[in-house]
Amino acid sequence: MKRHMGKTFLTAAIFIAAGTVRAGAASAQDDARLSVDQMQYIAATSLTTDSAFVARNRVDPEQLSVGQMLHIAVTSRTTDSVFFALNRVIPSFGGLYKDQEGTVRIALVDLAEAEAAGPVIKAYFLKRRAAEGAEFSTINMTFISAAFTWFDLEDYKTRLTGVLSLPNVVYVDADEVCNCVTIAVSNAESRGFVEEFVAQSGVPWSAVSVIERPEVIPAVSLRDKFRPVVGGISVVPSSGQDCTITAVAHHAGEKGFIVNSHCTETQGGVEGTAYIQGDLWSYLGSTGPNFATERVDPAWTALPGCPPGRICRRSDSAFAGLDSAFDGSLLEIALPSTFCMTAPCGLDLANASDRLSISGLAGAPIVGDYRNKIGQTTGHTRGNVNVTCATVNAMERSIFDPNNFTLLCQNFVGAALAPGDSGSPVFSLLSGL
Repeated sequence: MKRHMGKTFLTAAIFIAAGTVRAGAASAQDDARLSVDQMQYIAATSLTTDSAFVARNRVDPEQLSVGQMLHIAVTSRTTDSVFFALNRVIPSFGGLYKDQEGTVRIALVDLAEAEAAGPVIKAYFLKRRAAEGAEFSTINMTFISAAFTWFDLEDYKTRLTGVLSLPNVVYVDADEVCNCVTIAVSNAESRGFVEEFVAQSGVPWSAVSVIERPEVIPAVSLRDKFRPVVGGISVVPSSGQDCTITAVAHHAGEKGFIVNSHCTETQGGVEGTAYIQGDLWSYLGSTGPNFATERVDPAWTALPGCPPGRICRRSDSAFAGLDSAFDGSLLEIALPSTFCMTAPCGLDLANASDRLSISGLAGAPIVGDYRNKIGQTTGHTRGNVNVTCATVNAMERSIFDPNNFTLLCQNFVGAALAPGDSGSPVFSLLSGL
């Protein structure tokens, strides 16, 4: 199997899973209120109808209580939406993350706000854990000085998003760890072009960090035939590359499974990709082994926030309908017998029925959170969230794919990953593993 050079990439919803083991200061904005774009963003990324309603109708945040803003934060799917809400409640809020010891580090432009901010941050985490069904645990917090509020950083990120149109730019991120906008490039030669772009944007250099990071490459490469199919197992599209099923789900009344869009014959748009399990080449010329067909795969388009000259989506995902509803088991992920961190792990299950049960969608990830993934190449691995809600240029799979794909609001986890893991379910364990 040929391995790509660079950083492999998967995208998936972040679930909450329970184990059934062995048996189954001043803002850059003139207006202190949330902008129309920010409220529309919250509407698009809210888990609950009431949070989306507040955002779509642009209810004046001045009229919302702290509790209502916390509700928006807890029910938002993206970290940036959470931080928008927290910045509305805490005027000098500049982001937060967890350090290696698990301490929550909260950045404030005005540290005099720390006494008032502490109960708000604590309430957010308690409400988040309650919403996820997680057990209570002590929240260790510390406050650090920041130069910019989160509103500042999002404003700067928006002004710098066009840098993704330059060669060898990997992503742009409002980075809560450095309290700056991070621009990642894949080689040092690109720095000069990026620096020129930043200078023309008017964004202060003190708010920008340029780093080197490998290109984001689709990870295309457990592996036994499963019936019914569940999340975390191998699937092979008619395009030939191995991939991983995210989870079995319903769409428009049809049972099927979620998989990466780059695990279809064409990224974006439905062309009826067929799926099998096992060796594709042994089935050439035969239609018998197909057990699912691509049904939904939105086209790439110029969404709000899409850089100039690029076409965008918010997820690299597609839906395939099962030929037989009996061939899929909802809300389950196959559970291998071994678990690793940043090294590849075994693919064997102690019992064929070993499963994790999906109990809901996890809250927006925070830098420092642990997240797990199960994929058909590297098995069950775990790592820390290290980037949240970045705008990412994804490398094309071949010379036949367009070279202007950009994914909006993507999260990075430092777990082991290799070709074939594309589509792996990413989750947080209620058991505390």
